[in-house]
Amino acid sequence: MSAVRSVCERTDSAIPASALVETLAWPRNLTPPHACGTAGGSPYNERRAKFPSAQTLPLMTRQPAASKSPLAKQDFEALSDFRYQLRRFLRFSEDAAQSEGLTVQQYLLMLHIRGCAGKDWASIGELAERLQAKQHGVVALVNRCEAAGLVKRKANPDDRRIVEVHLMAKGERFLNRLAMLHRSELESLRGTFRVARLTAFNDDGAERA
Repeated sequence: MSAVRSVCERTDSAIPASALVETLAWPRNLTPPHACGTAGGSPYNERRAKFPSAQTLPLMTRQPAASKSPLAKQDFEALSDFRYQLRRFLRFSEDAAQSEGLTVQQYLLMLHIRGCAGKDWASIGELAERLQAKQHGVVALVNRCEAAGLVKRKANPDDRRIVEVHLMAKGERFLNRLAMLHRSELESLRGTFRVARLTAFNDDGAERA
């Protein structure tokens, strides 16, 4: 980073973009070429010739994914069936939450608090990961649930920077009723919600169920 800083601090000279590329790619135990002389002048050009081009240095690049065989008709049928069954379950979840006067996001927030491994609370960061949402959006959701008496926040006794989100008794009652409904719905889909049908996309040569 010190080499990059030296490039950025040379405000009295124009440094070619290639010099910055070389700085970022240059090994730590070598001095980048633009640090040996004045950029843009002859000392820079003379010294630059002594070093290999940045294009010859080993840079980390994303490797293209291995090509796979074309999808068959049954592959599309499996994907379509999976998305249909998934959407059917999510629609059930939305309707069940609304029947209790909640949004599906409120139900999921309480579910992830109760389902947090090894403890009876969850942090804002953990909830954001579980909900796949931005932290500021989760904070707003927690605010609404707290105002409804579903959850409460506490400061972590060991680290005051961590905010613990706990379920209240009212939230527990809502969650228990909704979780029972969801478990029953999942059991009713056991014969058709077959994620295993998609394993053939990951396992070469595997037979489709």
